[in-house]
Amino acid sequence: MAQTAGNTISKDNTLQASQKATEVSDNISVKKTPQAPIRDSSIFMLTNDKRKGNVLIDLEEEVYDPATKKTRAMRLVRRAPSIWLEEQPASNFPQKYVERNTLTVMFQEGRATIPIHESATLLAMELSNRNVGNKNRMGIKDFYFKEWNPIEENKKAIKEEDDIISAMIMASKAPSSEMIQHASYLNIQSTDEQGIPYDEDALRAAYIRFAKNNSSKFLKSIHSPTVKVAYLVRRAFNEGKIDLGLQEGAAYWQDGGFISTLPEGRDAIEYLTEYAQTYGDKNTEFKNQLEQNAV
Repeated sequence: MAQTAGNTISKDNTLQASQKATEVSDNISVKKTPQAPIRDSSIFMLTNDKRKGNVLIDLEEEVYDPATKKTRAMRLVRRAPSIWLEEQPASNFPQKYVERNTLTVMFQEGRATIPIHESATLLAMELSNRNVGNKNRMGIKDFYFKEWNPIEENKKAIKEEDDIISAMIMASKAPSSEMIQHASYLNIQSTDEQGIPYDEDALRAAYIRFAKNNSSKFLKSIHSPTVKVAYLVRRAFNEGKIDLGLQEGAAYWQDGGFISTLPEGRDAIEYLTEYAQTYGDKNTEFKNQLEQNAV
């Protein structure tokens, strides 16, 4: 009897648990993976043309066709079976017809919207040498365009914001000596309107502002060894320890010691910064002297 009772209780519990699980599952809304919206058109935008009016392109070009791995002539003609010139026989598309029925793409305020069903136009835009996204583009054009990609644009915007935050944090936490050298390298103003040098707090504020407004340049150079060398070269100039007046096109130490010739048209500070970082006995000697002068 005890065994029978035990079995009955077990079955009842199992049945109740199953019923509760069913009730719970009925009330739970299953989260579905969000689907990308279906777009009925593609958008292209001019990348190097700021004209406010309309810009027309005819897309008649010699382009690289990745499908055949050959260079082919393309043009957009109404009712043509394809964009390829070789597949538009003159018997079906005589010159007078082509002249009246060549299709163009219009950019209005730098933007062109092409419906998805216009597959020939979209293919021509993809293969055009004006498309900066075309890795196989050839030659030089008067203006270029790109396809607007909302996902990529969003990623780019997020990265830019992340870079700004990272740059500002680095600028606020950089040691004073590193900040001074980097600020000099970035040509950040270090004096007020009356020519009085900023104190550390004022320079730090200018340094953070630069990081906010020029995050890419800031992040690319903040830990570069070039920053320190450029600072030492600039400091040597400011203190009169490097003389460019003894001989045209050459740099000397204040005591007359020769440093290097200077290429015509090159900025002296920029060139000597590169010179100090180039392999060679004279180059290393110059760099060592810069470091000794800074002590």
